[in-house]
Order: sequence, then structure tokens, then C-alpha cells
Amino acid sequence: MWITVSTGIGGAIVQNGQVIRGNNNLAGEIGHVKVEYTKPKKCTCGERGCLEAYASGTAISKTVKERIKQNAVFGQEFEKYGLQTDAKGCAALAELGIEDARSIYERMGDYLARGIAAAINLLNPQVVILGGGVAKSIDLLLPVINMNIHNYFVEGLVETPIMQTALGYEAALLGATALVLENRQCRAEKAGKGIIMKNAWHGCSRADICHAP
Repeated sequence: MWITVSTGIGGAIVQNGQVIRGNNNLAGEIGHVKVEYTKPKKCTCGERGCLEAYASGTAISKTVKERIKQNAVFGQEFEKYGLQTDAKGCAALAELGIEDARSIYERMGDYLARGIAAAINLLNPQVVILGGGVAKSIDLLLPVINMNIHNYFVEGLVETPIMQTALGYEAALLGATALVLENRQCRAEKAGKGIIMKNAWHGCSRADICHAP
């Protein structure tokens, strides 16, 4: 399973190199799995308690601003290092050991653990791969996820590996390219042309892109 943690949170289920789309092409919407029921925050989808409302880049930025209102000294840390009061700035402070920033990412990691555990409990995937802009802070998040996820797993699924994508921030572009190639191949096959779309993108076949880790 692929999970992207960026401005929002999304996901995809892949089996045998093919994306499982679901009945309405919405399979993998992990960002709207409920992870909080006590005074749940409102999500952009209109519901409350969604993972995206607690662990996305947008959610971190909101939490940072709320924390600064409570503790002006925290805001001064951003000014001190010339950082924006957003997820990227918060990650930079967390890496510097600023406690308020670290606590935000620790809380975020716990919510991600809840959401990922729900997906693993349901799908029992071979591996969970994290990508997206916020996932660049994997060194902050992964230890927290791995420490807390055992609290939410079904027994027997605890060995499911969770790792960062090897494709970097270009993963979304590669995925979009793979889908274009897939659609073109399907259309060609339906038309009876039997075209095999190999080496159609910088020397990579559709299979190469789809099977990249």
C-alpha cells in the first residue's frame, strides 16, 4: 500500500503491479479514516476526526499557529531561524530539538500509526510505503509510527514493514506517467493494435515504473 502525506493525505492499493481502483475509483482514501472521536477536528471533507485533519501538512501548520498563540516563545524560534510557521518550518525546528516542534510531530506520528494500522488490519499488505512532502520528515515520523502502531495492530500483523519511498518527491509524477501509459495501452489493445508501450518514458517501461519500490 502507498500512502502520501502532503498538503492532504491519500493512498493507493497496488496488487501485482496494478492499482486497485475500487467501484468509484476511490479505493485507498486513507486520509478520511477516523482516528479521533474525542472532540474531533473538522476535516476539509466536512466530516470530523479524519486522519487528514490531524496528520497532513495543512494540519501541522494549523497546529503550529495554535501552539504559538499558547506559547509566544515557540513563535520566536521560527523568527530566530528565519523559518515559516508551517509544516516545513516545524520539521526544521523539531530536527534542532525544539520541544514544542518535536511534540507536534510525535502527536502526528501517533495519528499516522492509527490510520496505517487500520489499513493494515483491513488489507494485510506486504508493505506500506510512505511518500509526499511531509514524509520527507521520515526521520521524525517513522520511529514514532513504529513505536505506537503496535497499540493498534491486530495480533499477527505487526511485522508489516513501513518504509519511505525510494522514488523521492517525483513519485507522484512517475505514478501519473504510469497511468497515462496504462490508459494508452488499454486503448490500443481495445482497438486491436496490440501495442506494447515499452520505453515510452525516458527509457522506462510502464512495468518498470509500476514496479518501482
